[in-house]
Amino acid sequence: PSVAIGTYGDDITLRRIHARGSPGEEGQAGVRVVAGRRVFVEACDMESGDDTFCAFPPEPLSAYGARRDVSDVTFQDCVGHSTSARFLATGLTTAKVERREDRNPVKVERIKFINCRGTNADDRTAPALIVINANGLPGAAVRDVAFIDCRVSTRTKPGAAVRITGDPGAVIEDVSF
Repeated sequence: PSVAIGTYGDDITLRRIHARGSPGEEGQAGVRVVAGRRVFVEACDMESGDDTFCAFPPEPLSAYGARRDVSDVTFQDCVGHSTSARFLATGLTTAKVERREDRNPVKVERIKFINCRGTNADDRTAPALIVINANGLPGAAVRDVAFIDCRVSTRTKPGAAVRITGDPGAVIEDVSF
C-alpha cells in the first residue's frame, strides 16, 4: 500500500496540494493522518486507490511507531478522486494482523470533514463516501466524528454513502452526518 501524503505529528497544516495519477489498487490513500493532533488539511485535490482523505492509524503496531492517538483533525474543502470505492475514512483498521498482540489499540477522536467531495472512476465498485472502521481492542475507540456537507458521485451506479464496520466489541460513538 502507498500513501501520497502521510502526516505524523502535531500542529500540521496542509493547503492547496494536488496529487494525481495513483494506481487503482486497494490500500492507498491521498492524505493519511497516521498519528498526531491538530492537523488541518484545506483545499487539497487528491486521487488514490481507496480513501482520499483519512485519519487512520496503522497496523501492525510496528508501523510508524503505532499506539499514538489521532485527534483534532479537520479536512475542509477537499476533493477526492478514487479509482476504487472510498473517498473519506476514519478509524482503526480491521485488517487481518497475524497476532492479536500486534493490533493497534489507539483512539481516533474529534475528526471533521467539511464541504468535501468525492468521485469514483471505477464502474465495478459502488462508492462509500464515509467509511468508519473500528477494532474491538480494549481502549481502542472511534468517537466524535462529523461529516458536514460532504458529497459523493459515481459514473454509473449508486452506492452506500456510509459504511460502518467493526470487530465485535468495537467502540464507535458520536458520529454525525
